[in-house]
Amino acid sequence: MRFAFKCSFIARGGLVRSALARFAAPLALGVLAACSGDDVVVIEHYRAPCTGVARTLCLLVQGEQEVQPAFHYEGIEGFTFRDGVRQRIRVRKLPVQDPPQDGSSERWVLTEVLSMDPVDPDQEFLLRLEPGDLSGESETGYFVLNEQALRFKDEATRARILARNAGSTPFEISFQHDPTQADRWVALTLD
Repeated sequence: MRFAFKCSFIARGGLVRSALARFAAPLALGVLAACSGDDVVVIEHYRAPCTGVARTLCLLVQGEQEVQPAFHYEGIEGFTFRDGVRQRIRVRKLPVQDPPQDGSSERWVLTEVLSMDPVDPDQEFLLRLEPGDLSGESETGYFVLNEQALRFKDEATRARILARNAGSTPFEISFQHDPTQADRWVALTLD
């Protein structure tokens, strides 16, 4: 109860209206963020191609009130992504003073891992790729955006997908996690 009272006092402006308001404002913002509570989000079991400053793989994050996961372009302090594992976590969103022009105005900090649920390796997921998102060769291996290890289910699938990757239009591939090697995907079909 005492914490709730202090939070409501600060939120009503008790601290901000003081003579030290210009010095206390950053402190008040931090306390207000802590008073607002943490958010519970679900991190999907795979990352998806996205375009921010550059083309990369982003976390897919879904809040408790959201229907579809959304790209999360920034990292989450203290969080470790696990390929093939859907994680439910609690995060604290804190304001960023003077964020960079291409950066977020808030930073996320992990406060608790609530659950870690491995997905069935047979579960498929569909990703939209841009030409050039795939790289590599048979000897060194293949990657999605130079980050995610990849293998193809067979030679015919590899040939079709690499031909589309060399083209000029976006394409979709159905993937699943590789049960024989952690942190690798299997490209199944080209849609």
